[in-house]
Amino acid sequence: MGKVTIATPPAMQITSEITIEKIAQRAGVGKPTIYRRWKTKADVVLEAYAARAALRGAPTLPSDDAFADLQDFLERLFTVTNHPTNNRAVRCFIAESQYDADFRAKFYDVFLSKRRAAVMEIMAHGQKLGQIRADFDPDVAADAVLALCNSAATTLPRRKNAEADAAMKWVELFLLGTRKR
Repeated sequence: MGKVTIATPPAMQITSEITIEKIAQRAGVGKPTIYRRWKTKADVVLEAYAARAALRGAPTLPSDDAFADLQDFLERLFTVTNHPTNNRAVRCFIAESQYDADFRAKFYDVFLSKRRAAVMEIMAHGQKLGQIRADFDPDVAADAVLALCNSAATTLPRRKNAEADAAMKWVELFLLGTRKR
């Protein structure tokens, strides 16, 4: 991680709580240095968030149960997304994406595409194992999980085991539509 992304506070909002001036001051650089690399404050924050997320490590390797893998993935995704610091950032990214097409593309590339690829891998693995119908399109599952990610960030209740409960319920729905008959 570069000194600007390290200097970007993890618990910020893309609103007035954090400024380019504060990031520059913490990084020991001038504002022009930041603006040469990043177009907006949201861009800096997204890169800092992605750099921190990359340090958490890769997801577990597929097992012999694609539905257990999906439930594990969703539970971890919901848990990370529901953490107060991450939740604030993700909600801001979603909001920023509604108004800035360039940022929306970056948000997809940096954040959503990796989650989408992981789900597609789980679904394809389930098809190879014969647990998921061969005619089921992994793209459909990936799109559904992206919608779940956005929904979890904005609506998942703040209660004990909410993430595990939500993951289990979504996997039960996937079982109905994807299980080999």
